[in-house]
Amino acid sequence: MRYLKITAQDDYDNDVIDAVYLEFFDGVNAKTVAEALVMNTPEHDHGSLKWVLADDINGNGVSNTVDDALARALAKSFLQFQWWKVDQPFNRYLEILAEDLDLDGKPDLVRLRFHEGEGAPTDETLVEAAACVFLNDPAGRYVTLNADVNGDWKTDPWDTTLVVDMARLFLKCDWNNVHVAKPCTFAPTTL
Repeated sequence: MRYLKITAQDDYDNDVIDAVYLEFFDGVNAKTVAEALVMNTPEHDHGSLKWVLADDINGNGVSNTVDDALARALAKSFLQFQWWKVDQPFNRYLEILAEDLDLDGKPDLVRLRFHEGEGAPTDETLVEAAACVFLNDPAGRYVTLNADVNGDWKTDPWDTTLVVDMARLFLKCDWNNVHVAKPCTFAPTTL
């Protein structure tokens, strides 16, 4: 199963999130396939996330400025959820995965699962969840299922906007769980 795990932490111990880690996993026994680090370097750079080191996270075979920009956008979007702590343990993370509900070969469901705990995502570490289903096209109509995803104690259109924006960004990574069906073949048998 393919998913993205995003975590954030205060590496400089200055009470500001200055590092966001993106890890792209694949397989039942989760193995990191690609990574990105987005962070601040000087102390006066709070919140700008200017420094990026990213693998090929959009799946085009090349690691370049497009991957850097996508990593930065994902990191900034993640920070808007307020799903992090500036003090240890830095054990809050967001798991994102995409699936193909209508079996047309394109992902149309993006799940956002907010976890608190160590290790691989499990039902025991799951705290909150949200989802966005795109109808026909990720740029077009959608349906969301979400609660208060940004921790401001109210469920409002801003929560929906955050979920949709993150889902659209994630789909640009082309990191999904879409399986293209192949024609089945039958091996001839002899009796």
